[in-house]
Amino acid sequence: MITKLEKEDAIKKLKENRKRCAEFNFFGHSNYKAIDIIIDVIYENRDEVFVFSNYQSDTPKQHEDFLNAITGLEFLRGEHEIDDLLYPI
Repeated sequence: MITKLEKEDAIKKLKENRKRCAEFNFFGHSNYKAIDIIIDVIYENRDEVFVFSNYQSDTPKQHEDFLNAITGLEFLRGEHEIDDLLYPI
């Protein structure tokens, strides 16, 4: 589990990354939306129940959002370093 300070630092880095990265990746997927989802999961300290209830995986677009929410959960559990989640600038 990460600390409150680590969460605050992660959110700060993600918000700065959102300002500086390309809006869309090579495949046309929104980097901004992905970052917003990860920020929401971290900031609101979402849990698995919330993610599985609120992010469907029926279409490719929904699945992408679901995977971003899962990434946020994995960060909260300490499975990722925040620098590994940032998008290229």
